Amino acid sequence: MDPTKPNRLILHVCKMDGTPIRPLVADKAIRHDLDRQGTPNVSPDGKRVAYDAWSTTPTDPDRGPRVCVCDLDGKNFIDVIDGYMPSFAPDNKRLVVSRPAEYAKADGAKGQSIWIVNCDTKEKKLIADQGAWGGRWSADGATILFQGGVDENGDPVPKSCLRVYDVAAEKPSLLFPPEGSPFQEISYHFAWSKSDRRLAIGGRLIAGLGEGAPSSATVIMNADKGPDSVIIMLPPANGARVFDGLSLDWHPDGKSILSTGMVDNRFVPVGLSTDGTASEITFSGIPDSVNVRDPAYSPDGNHLIASFGARP
Repeated sequence: MDPTKPNRLILHVCKMDGTPIRPLVADKAIRHDLDRQGTPNVSPDGKRVAYDAWSTTPTDPDRGPRVCVCDLDGKNFIDVIDGYMPSFAPDNKRLVVSRPAEYAKADGAKGQSIWIVNCDTKEKKLIADQGAWGGRWSADGATILFQGGVDENGDPVPKSCLRVYDVAAEKPSLLFPPEGSPFQEISYHFAWSKSDRRLAIGGRLIAGLGEGAPSSATVIMNADKGPDSVIIMLPPANGARVFDGLSLDWHPDGKSILSTGMVDNRFVPVGLSTDGTASEITFSGIPDSVNVRDPAYSPDGNHLIASFGARP
C-alpha cells in the first residue's frame, strides 16, 4: 500500500484473521484504474464478487462510480453499470444496484433510484426512484429491501422506515410503519441474513428502548415479526468502536455480523455477535500499515473480502 495515496482502497481476499492473501482483481491495470473499491457482495454460489469502484484520479469528468463484477479468483472482470452497493440475486446473475440521479436520469429515473440489472446482458429494470437507495436482495429471492423513495400517495417515505419490494408482484410496501419504528433514522447500509429472514440494521435509535440502550446501534430484526423482534447488538469485547452506519455482512452460520470499526485510530473489521452477547472476534493478521473497510464473508465462511488502504 502506498502511504502517499490514502484515498486508494483495493479489495483483497484475506484469511479469517484478516491476513491479506491477494488483491481481488487479478488485472493490475484494472484495479489501479478503478482504485477506490468497496461494498463487496459475493454471489450465493461463491463464484463471483460484485462491488462498487471509481477512480481517485479520474481523467474523464463524466465517469461516475461503477458497479463491477469479477470471479472470486480475480478473472473475468465486467464493468456492469454506474452505481453503488450491488447485491446479488440467488440466481447469481442479477444484481440490485443503487444509482445516483445524475447517471440514471437518462434512463427515465427521477432522482436516486434502485434497479435490477443482469451482470452479463446488462439488461436493467427500474424498481424504485425519487430518493430510493440501498437495495439488498433477500436469500430466498422473493424480496428486495431498500430505503426512501415515495409511497403510494407520492409522499416521501421517512428515514426511520425501510421498504420491501415484492419481486413477483413487482410492488413495494413498508416493512413497518413510521409509528412503530425503533429508529429515528436508518443508515442506508443494511443486510439480510444468508439463511433466513433476519436483518441487520444500523442507525440512530429512538429513546425508550430500555435502560442503558445506546443512541446509535446496529440491531437484529426479523423481517416478518417487525420491531417487536429487535435485538440490540452489544459492542465488541475488545473495545472497538463500531460505525453503525457502514456496510454489514452476515456470516453464513448466522451467528455473527461483520462491520467496520476503529481500534487505535485505525479502521478494522469488527465482528458482532447476533445473540446479544459481547463478541470476541478479532482480526490479528491485519498489517499495522493499513486501514480495512467494508469486510464481507465468503459464502463458505472461510475467507474475508475487504478493502485495504494505506494508513496516512
